[in-house]
Amino acid sequence: MKILEQVNSFVYLGCRVTKDADCANEVKSRLAIGMVTMTKLVKVWKNNSILRLIGALVWPVATYGCKAWTLKKQE
Repeated sequence: MKILEQVNSFVYLGCRVTKDADCANEVKSRLAIGMVTMTKLVKVWKNNSILRLIGALVWPVATYGCKAWTLKKQE
């Protein structure tokens, strides 16, 4: 028989789940990951015909797991 440990937060499917359902850090983290992805593609973004790809390449990275976020008014 194993005793389960109670934790304040854990990562599930790449998203941090906290005891108090606060998603502020998760939102900040995902937006930062999206920004890193965008800066890696800076040469691509300079081409005006490619700008519409932001929605296809960056937005999904930034919002991955957003269905599980509990957002507050300030976020």
